[in-house]
Amino acid sequence: MKIMGGFRQVALSAMGQEIEVGCASVNKSLNELMETLEDFTDWKDEISALHVLPTNVISSLTVIASKILRAKSDLKANMFELEEACKSAEPKRLVREMKQLKQEMSDADRKSLAMEHRA
Repeated sequence: MKIMGGFRQVALSAMGQEIEVGCASVNKSLNELMETLEDFTDWKDEISALHVLPTNVISSLTVIASKILRAKSDLKANMFELEEACKSAEPKRLVREMKQLKQEMSDADRKSLAMEHRA
């Protein structure tokens, strides 16, 4: 019985390490996304200041930038909560939540591609 208990601890420890590595990877990607969105915002401000685009285009760009920044804030908060949940979640719950996250990310990708095709 001791061997099985030890094996389970090793398996849970390995899973914990995988969660840590996964969380670190997600955080790295999220930070890169945040930096890119900041660059986009700076670019939008520069373009607006140059007055090279019509007012209606600047207005549309501002609305889109606002939506992106709001989504960025929501994503950052949600990812922090997910990271905390992953660290304390049981394996079945973790798998279920990760599948849901993958589906949501997939849906977001499809919407993004649809927007690109319309442009």
